[in-house]
This record gives sequence, structure tokens and C-alpha cells, in this order.
Amino acid sequence: MAIGEPIQIKSGDGQVFEFSPEFVNKSLFLKQMIADTDFNGKEAIEFESLPGEVLDIVSQWLRMHADTPARDDEDRQIMKYNLTLTQADTALFDSLVPRKRLANVINAAYYLEMPDLIDTLVKYVSVSVDGKTGEQLSNWLEIPLAQPPTVQPDAITGDADKPEGEAEASAEDKAEEKND
Repeated sequence: MAIGEPIQIKSGDGQVFEFSPEFVNKSLFLKQMIADTDFNGKEAIEFESLPGEVLDIVSQWLRMHADTPARDDEDRQIMKYNLTLTQADTALFDSLVPRKRLANVINAAYYLEMPDLIDTLVKYVSVSVDGKTGEQLSNWLEIPLAQPPTVQPDAITGDADKPEGEAEASAEDKAEEKND
């Protein structure tokens, strides 16, 4: 493979994406894979577990940040408390509805070991959920809010402290136990 040539990435559903060397440098996994194998650049690298829809979002993010070099660990540590996102990043991630799509992109970023994308996704989620109530979080994440179990008073004992079916045995039941 000639230096500077783009490589092709193939999704699990057969879609092919071109990644420039700058894009590859933002994925520790791809960089290491190419270095450790006899990759010749003629065939696409296949990722059976990554659907095209997810690789498309990753590819869009890479194009949006094409002029930004991959940050090193020190730069990431310095920037980790800066929760500022570009409008383009926010718009891209806001489009990931249902939220399962966002979760799939987060999983892909971790799978491909893309620390800059991971940092951006973490900032996006952090800013998006900051200050929300439980109900608002439930709505944003599209996860139903858990309902507490209902407590029914037992008609005979009046025991309302225990969930249905766990009330103490009635006097009649206790008398039967003594006779056995």
C-alpha cells in the first residue's frame, strides 16, 4: 500500500467507505491493524459487526474534523473539562434518533478505538443530560421510567406494608398449621 492512499472500509451490510490516512490515524485500532498485518490496500477491511449506518456517521464525523489532527493523551487530558461542542457535532449527534443509534455510534467509537470521537460523544451526552430530571432523562434516552411496585392491603389482616402475596398468614391459616 502506497503511503497517503485512502483505504476502504466495508460494513457488515456491504457498504464501502473510503478512509484517508488522516482518518486512519484517528483510529488506534485501524492504525495498529494495518501496521501488524500484510495489508496491501487493494481490498477493503471488513467489519462484520459494524453496520453501514454507523460507519456513515463515523465517516461524517471524520470529514467534519478532517483538518483537526488526532490529539495525543496530554491534549485530551487538557481538553477533557472543556465541554464545548461545535454546532456541527451537536447537529450530527442530535440526528441520531432513536437513541439506540447514538449508542451504536458510541460502541463503534470504542470498538475502533477513536479517542477523539469518544471524547466528543462523552461531551455531547454530558451536555445533553446535564440538569435534567429523571423523567426528562427517561424521555431523552427513550427508556421508560421504572415504576415502583404497587402495594395492596391484605383484606383480612390489613397489612399494607408488604407487596401483594407477601402479607402475613391469616389467623385461619395459622390455626390450620397447628392442626397439621
